[in-house]
Amino acid sequence: MPRSPNFSFLDRYDPLLLELAANAERFCFSDPTICLIRLRQLTESMALQVVAALGNFPAEAQRRDLSDAIRLLESKSALGLDTAQVLHHLRRVGNRAVHENQGSRSDALHALRLAQRAAVWFHRTLGNPKFKNPIFVPPPEPTQASAGLADELKELREQLSQAQAIAANASSNVNEEKLLREKAEENARKAYADLEAAMSLAEEAEGKLKGDQSRFLLKLEATPPPAAADINSTVKQAQQANTTLAEELDESETRLLIDAQLRAAGWEADTQELRYAKGTRPEAHHYRAIAEWPTSSGPVDYALFHGKTLVGLIEAKRQSKDVPGVLTQTKRYSRDFKLNDAGEYPPGAPWGDHHAPFLFATNGRPYLQQLRTVSGIWFLDTRVNTNLPRPLNGWYSPSGLLAELNIRRGLADADLHHTPNDLPGLRPYQRDAIA
Repeated sequence: MPRSPNFSFLDRYDPLLLELAANAERFCFSDPTICLIRLRQLTESMALQVVAALGNFPAEAQRRDLSDAIRLLESKSALGLDTAQVLHHLRRVGNRAVHENQGSRSDALHALRLAQRAAVWFHRTLGNPKFKNPIFVPPPEPTQASAGLADELKELREQLSQAQAIAANASSNVNEEKLLREKAEENARKAYADLEAAMSLAEEAEGKLKGDQSRFLLKLEATPPPAAADINSTVKQAQQANTTLAEELDESETRLLIDAQLRAAGWEADTQELRYAKGTRPEAHHYRAIAEWPTSSGPVDYALFHGKTLVGLIEAKRQSKDVPGVLTQTKRYSRDFKLNDAGEYPPGAPWGDHHAPFLFATNGRPYLQQLRTVSGIWFLDTRVNTNLPRPLNGWYSPSGLLAELNIRRGLADADLHHTPNDLPGLRPYQRDAIA
């Protein structure tokens, strides 16, 4: 197998893992759907290998897919919220590629970045718990790349060169930084060129890959049951790897997960492509989460528009951040928000000094009551100043948020105020409770 630019540390495990990873890297931009399918298969294979290390590999008659593997790992306390979110994202985009033949270059690049995170978690769980997170090596920019994709690749190349400069203890001399950046870019191009050359010489028939996957499953099936001490050690390493992954996920990677969640709820969302600075504006019959909308106190992460009507603002932070506290920042953006050259405010705006009716804060995690302040989507209806923030289990759809906007709670409250509560059969404490 060729040396993978981003997954070479998997070479100590079954060759299938590196084969799938290198295959995904090769097709990232030339065939994004193939890339997403391979990354899903890689994620599934890694998850199943951890399941086997915990002594829970399913019998041949049982299902052996990624969703079942994730549930098994969660039941064994070997999978944290953040790692599970990454694995589920790779499962969903892979499923869309398989069943709907959907997947853009941007989807493939994002999935490749997150798959590297998943692979590091796998390696820390079964191999080296102190393995240092490698810097991501982006593929060379493809022809006819969109402006958003080109900008993202530029940012990733700059991150790579900065990391290599730090590793080389380089000074801040401008010429030295330029040389290091050019060297980093050249090294990245060479790594992907070598990968392409090696893969083109390899036998790539689908039948061979399926044969390798069958062999891999038979190998896991034949793995002797691990000792209890080994299982406990693996669980501890997995838990530590979960904690480290949560700390290392940066804000841009968190936004990738949130983009996917918003799209699943029916919004048009793409942090790189649908940005205010790139000319994206609200349009009739479109439900857009427009990224980086400017306000007088800084850009808000997303402005939600139902057609041309502003319906909400979202602030997204790293997964390790306290979520309800982030709403304070969202409130400031709501006060300082201006539509500028597009869109319209909803009826009734402003509410006090708020221009947006609904505010959201999230770190991309699903909501858990036992981790209520560091998980979920926190929501505030600004239209009544006595409203308090509350957590949501998922995102409102565009129609759901419009329905919430159309509810006239003042009228409902007034109607309730005039509704008699002396109905027959009620006891005094029941009348008091209704009042």
